[in-house]
Amino acid sequence: MKSLPFFLLTLVVGCDDNSAELSKLNSEIKVLSDRTEEYENQIKEIEVEASDEKVRFDKEKIELVSKIKNLESKLKEVQKDKIDGESSIEQSLKERDLRIVALEEEKIKMKQRHEEFLDTLRKEQKVQLRNLQKEIRKAEADGYKRGIDEMLYRMNKSKGL
Repeated sequence: MKSLPFFLLTLVVGCDDNSAELSKLNSEIKVLSDRTEEYENQIKEIEVEASDEKVRFDKEKIELVSKIKNLESKLKEVQKDKIDGESSIEQSLKERDLRIVALEEEKIKMKQRHEEFLDTLRKEQKVQLRNLQKEIRKAEADGYKRGIDEMLYRMNKSKGL
C-alpha cells in the first residue's frame, strides 16, 4: 500500500506538470491557430488577386491575339499589294520596253524612208539639172547661132547684098 500514496502523489504532481504543459500547449495551439488563420486569409487574398490577374492577363492575351491576327492579315494584304504592285510595275516596264522597241523600229523605218526620199529627190534634181543644162546649152547655142546669123545679115546688108 505504500505504493498507492506514491502513485497518487505522482499522479497529482504529474497532473500539475501536465496541466502547465497543457496550458502552454493550448496557448501555442492558439497562436498557431491564429497564424494559420492569418495565412489562410492571406492565401485567399492572394488567390483572389491571382484570379483577378489571371482574368486581366486572359483579356490582354485575347486582345493581343486579336491584334496579332489583324496585323498578320494586314501584312498579307500589304504583301499581296506589293506583289500586285510589283507585277503591275513589271507589266508597265514591259509595255514601256515594247513601246520603245516599236518606236525605235519606226524611227529606223522613217529614217530609211527619209533617206530614200532624199535619194529620189537628188536623182530627180540631177535629171532636172541635166535637162536644164541641156536646155541652157541649146538656148546658148541657139542664141549664139542667132547672133552669128544676125551679124552675117548686117555684114551682108552693109555690103549690099
